[in-house]
Amino acid sequence: MDPSSVLRLMNDVMIEIKSLVKSFGSTTALRGVNLSVPDGEFVTLVGPNGAGKTTLLRILATLSRPTSGAVRIDGHELPKAQKKLVAASGW
Repeated sequence: MDPSSVLRLMNDVMIEIKSLVKSFGSTTALRGVNLSVPDGEFVTLVGPNGAGKTTLLRILATLSRPTSGAVRIDGHELPKAQKKLVAASGW
């Protein structure tokens, strides 16, 4: 593999979140979350109870829809690609 191919692979973004907001009535669980995770990276979410960790993971797992903002996984925009991603995962 030539060096430019390796560099391209290293710069691929697996998870990209922009201005993510999730509200439950008058309660805002996520407010303007931005995150970019390159392909092959490990990420840990830490924070106190009520910080929105589970809410964020539920959105990434397509179990919940964001109120606003954009989420892309491997170039596929959620929730538009939800059925396609679930089918690809074998579920």
